[in-house]
Amino acid sequence: MDHILADCPFSREVWHRCIDRLHLAHPLQLQLGRALARWATSTKLVPRALRKGFDSFVLLVGWSLWKERNARMFRGESSAAPVLFFKIWDEASFWAASGYRGLGALLAAAG
Repeated sequence: MDHILADCPFSREVWHRCIDRLHLAHPLQLQLGRALARWATSTKLVPRALRKGFDSFVLLVGWSLWKERNARMFRGESSAAPVLFFKIWDEASFWAASGYRGLGALLAAAG
């Protein structure tokens, strides 16, 4: 799980694109294993008003990486990291537009 969520170069590129787009002062520290433990540490660095949205965003990115892995393994399909990033951002925007305030606040703070 750590490899898929954080350690492989593809996942790292997706994470960097996502975190860079959020413009957070303290980026998510998902590197070199123990992804869940690092997420627990990183969420505390996010302003309290944005934490629910941040946590949801982290889960969305993880879920998207998992689905990408399955597409590669079982269907022989793959997306480039920038394409997956835009899919994730579109999905997050959809959630926010559907009324999820936590994610909406996070995206609004990102500009």
